[in-house]
Amino acid sequence: MVQLLRLRRRDPGQAARRHDLPRHARDRGQRVQQRLCRRGRPAGGPAVSRRHGRIAWTERNPVPIALCGLLLVAGLLVAAANWHRLPFIDDSTTYRAEFTDASGLVAGEEVRIAGVKVGTVEALELDGDKVVVEFTVSGVDLGDRTEAGIEVKTLLGQHYLSVTPAGDHPIAANATIPLERTSTPVNIVPAFNQLADQTARTDTKQVAQALDALATTLQRTAPEMQGALDGLSRLARTVTTRDDQIAELFDKTDRVTGVVAQRDQELGQLLTASDQVLAFLNERRTVIRAIIQDTRGLAEQLAGLVDDNEGVLEPALRDLRSVLSVLRSNERNIDKALTYAAPYAREFTNVGGTGQWFDATLKFPRGFALCSTNDSTDPTGGLLDPILSALNNGVNGSDAPCLPLGPAISSRLAEEQP
Repeated sequence: MVQLLRLRRRDPGQAARRHDLPRHARDRGQRVQQRLCRRGRPAGGPAVSRRHGRIAWTERNPVPIALCGLLLVAGLLVAAANWHRLPFIDDSTTYRAEFTDASGLVAGEEVRIAGVKVGTVEALELDGDKVVVEFTVSGVDLGDRTEAGIEVKTLLGQHYLSVTPAGDHPIAANATIPLERTSTPVNIVPAFNQLADQTARTDTKQVAQALDALATTLQRTAPEMQGALDGLSRLARTVTTRDDQIAELFDKTDRVTGVVAQRDQELGQLLTASDQVLAFLNERRTVIRAIIQDTRGLAEQLAGLVDDNEGVLEPALRDLRSVLSVLRSNERNIDKALTYAAPYAREFTNVGGTGQWFDATLKFPRGFALCSTNDSTDPTGGLLDPILSALNNGVNGSDAPCLPLGPAISSRLAEEQP
């Protein structure tokens, strides 16, 4: 192995100063330098830079350097493992949830939303008869109807906090999820431990004797009992062969219950409305009974009317049936007439009408006048009689107080008439 040593640049001024020294001094200096190079360090301590007076890096004590390096690496590892807790990196929000039982949940376990880890359980504290769990959530806003539950992670007793965000309005940091929206699972580890204890205390000899007695009894049973057992066996085989159908039935039942659960509020409103309808019907029971009785009486009257007029109704219905048959046979012609009636009415209106009005001329006969036959009903009290008399005299040549409506009868026209 060859070790490469750093070569220092030669200082021309130092070489000139060395040449200025006497020869014996230069020889002595060279011998000292050779001894130092062979030993690797000066006789009195580490090598010192002649230019700056500092200890060279390769000649320093490695123990403090190694300790500093180990501390630095340990600090970096701790920071990397807890980077999400650093104040300038952590973007999590702290919340609280109330539970009736901690169920083995401890600080440091996961907080999950839809199976994805989003935070950590920070602390648990007892508040009266309930447990308050403090946890953090990162990157997710929780609504005002958020639910939380303690779930079993493994059979070895590990847990995690399951959070289900819900609600239209987000809750503030450090808000508490009440007991009404939290759930606690059954702790299966103590249950298994209790089962193991009960099994260990079971007398296996007595169980074996009981099974032997049961087998002996079944062998001595009547044929009907054997037939019942065969029927149960066939039923079990049938259920086993219909496993897929039963699973599908349970799946559809689960879907139905899910839909019913989703429509819980609508079903509640429907039941409330049904209760109101029943209450209204109960209040109107007397009126409804009277309506039913009157309807029964009306039906009886109609039946009597039909019986009394059967001779008249039968020909009328026969004629109506014939009319309907004629209309049915001329349905196409009626349809065509209605189709052509619309443009005809439009053209007729354009020719004989003005805007939304229809122009018409009403011609009265000559000498036609409108007179009152009862003077007591005249609202004017006879004030217009002189005016009507003069107007009727000028038009029709009569002094009666009437309103002339026809054209005037002139004397010339009267003479020309035969």
